[in-house]
Amino acid sequence: MKKLSFAALIVCFLFITASAGFCDISQEKKRLILELLKLTKVEESLQANIDQLMNEKESAYSKLISEELLKEGKNDNNGDSKDKVRKTMSGILSKVKTKMLEKLDLGQLLVDVYLPLYDKYFTENDLKSLVDFYNSPIGGKMLKVMPQIAGEAGKQTADYLRPRFSKAFNETLGEVINEDKGKIIEELQGILDSLKK
Repeated sequence: MKKLSFAALIVCFLFITASAGFCDISQEKKRLILELLKLTKVEESLQANIDQLMNEKESAYSKLISEELLKEGKNDNNGDSKDKVRKTMSGILSKVKTKMLEKLDLGQLLVDVYLPLYDKYFTENDLKSLVDFYNSPIGGKMLKVMPQIAGEAGKQTADYLRPRFSKAFNETLGEVINEDKGKIIEELQGILDSLKK
């Protein structure tokens, strides 16, 4: 996808929104929303989400095709076929991604989804304050470190919860079953009886 300059994006954005029923949003508010979206790197985040989805598709399709080749009796003692399939799928999906980005039009997504949401939840003064904050040294630092904090917090939260969650789930499930044993047995028996009919 070709990168538009920020000024070109604003011009396109203002033209499209004016013709798409967003006339009740002032031009200044639209400009502030776009600036805030740029500062907070929303489009980059959307791009990262698309990259993740494409990587998942590439992995799934590569696995599927590798399995099909093995079913057809192709001998692959050293794994060369899997590597070749991965490379082939990577090339195909790279082309698919490029064409999809043109069809998805992230700029239009920003107009259609983010503009109304930001308009709904933020006043023009809110937006000015947010833009000023993110343009300040501490706001810039926050933008820089928040992805790292979120990544580390996500991993540490998962590590923290994983063993505790299983234990708590099993204990709670046992408690609920013990509390409602009669009702559960009755409901399950009803289901079994209906299946026998």
